[in-house]
Amino acid sequence: MLSNPSLTTHLSRLRSLCLTTVFSFLLPGLVFAAGALALLVMSYIPLCTQLGHAGLRLLLEFLAIFGTGHPLQGLLWLGFSFSFVAVLFDMFASFHTPQEQHER
Repeated sequence: MLSNPSLTTHLSRLRSLCLTTVFSFLLPGLVFAAGALALLVMSYIPLCTQLGHAGLRLLLEFLAIFGTGHPLQGLLWLGFSFSFVAVLFDMFASFHTPQEQHER
């Protein structure tokens, strides 16, 4: 299909960057959603109601710190920052060829 090895390498790196961007952007949202769901379920347990509500309130306050008062904006900023750092790491790791690693 693709006969140029350089083009294949660049497409592979681009695919890796795209997947890294998407997955690292979604990771904080999934982690906070799982935490919020656990706290919400906990708030329906009779002995843990206050703990569940307090945990949800603290989780939303934590996200609001990063979003200048809005939890959803805080979650988006965390996603963008995770994605940016992950892309930088992926670019750094992908441009080190095995020959360069062997020379060290």
